[in-house]
Amino acid sequence: TIKSHVRNVTPQNLYVLSRKVISVLLVLVTTFSLLFATACFSKEDSEAFSNLITTFSNSKKKLVVDDDDIVNEIGSEKDLFTALQDNLYMFSPYFYIRIDSYDLFQEYWSDLYDSGALNSAFVIGDIKVEYNNESPCLMKMSFSYNSTGQILQALVNQSTMTFSDADTQELYSDATMILSSIIDPEMSTLEKELVIHDYLVLHSQYSTTGDSDVLATAYSVILNGEGQCQGYSEAFVLLCELEGIPARVISGTALDQDGEYAPHAWNQVQIDSVWYHVDVTWDDPIPDTENYVSELYANRSDEIMKADHIWSPLFPTCYLDLPSSDVYE
Repeated sequence: TIKSHVRNVTPQNLYVLSRKVISVLLVLVTTFSLLFATACFSKEDSEAFSNLITTFSNSKKKLVVDDDDIVNEIGSEKDLFTALQDNLYMFSPYFYIRIDSYDLFQEYWSDLYDSGALNSAFVIGDIKVEYNNESPCLMKMSFSYNSTGQILQALVNQSTMTFSDADTQELYSDATMILSSIIDPEMSTLEKELVIHDYLVLHSQYSTTGDSDVLATAYSVILNGEGQCQGYSEAFVLLCELEGIPARVISGTALDQDGEYAPHAWNQVQIDSVWYHVDVTWDDPIPDTENYVSELYANRSDEIMKADHIWSPLFPTCYLDLPSSDVYE
């Protein structure tokens, strides 16, 4: 039997609890985590996760690059993935790439799509792709961002955190209020990240009913207390980034209640320059159990996660394992 790190807590004493935890033997976790995942991942509906949706148009006008715009040179599938990730997490409204041909772009894009490496986190609506069908082919990709993306865009640009959209302003106000109530400035980065993880588990529940597009947002998780995997993942990134902790959404597939792999989104977080996997959704029990927190899927390595998750190797490698039982003896 696997014993996950479980604590009975209340919101009032959550942040002063001693973190004396049950030791989890990594060999046992690796061997039996498939059984655990099947039990805890009993989702009736598919996850609110999707690949990027795009509209492609052969530009009738020649694309012109401004002097201050950078053109990303694409020579491989990895180059395209890196350009997308870098610009997505800079929350750029648009960026340019140059590739030998449009057909080669389509080949790379299709491979990334099939591997689940193109996720729709923070993006609202389609990505607009304009291109000149020449060789080499110049392409412009334009993004629009949801409320979470708009807040993170302002953070990256060091802009004033005042938003014209009421939902975005409300999400930012609630997120900063949460952080002010749970974060002690004396905490280490790891302690801050875990308390964010625990807050989301305690104050949210996985929902199988309702509008999946809404449930896929941090707004739903933080303000309504319910969501699905992409909503949990966006909420985790939002709170971490506002606290200065680098975090990203990772996409792929994971075992469902039938023992089959289904689309899923979770996180990678950077602690002391090292990337780790975090799956807040899988750490939130179903049905929702009050005052129950598991950290079994917090700060895990590729080796542990590959037992029940599949993702593109193009995402950062998580070569170390940092379960909370190893940290808080």
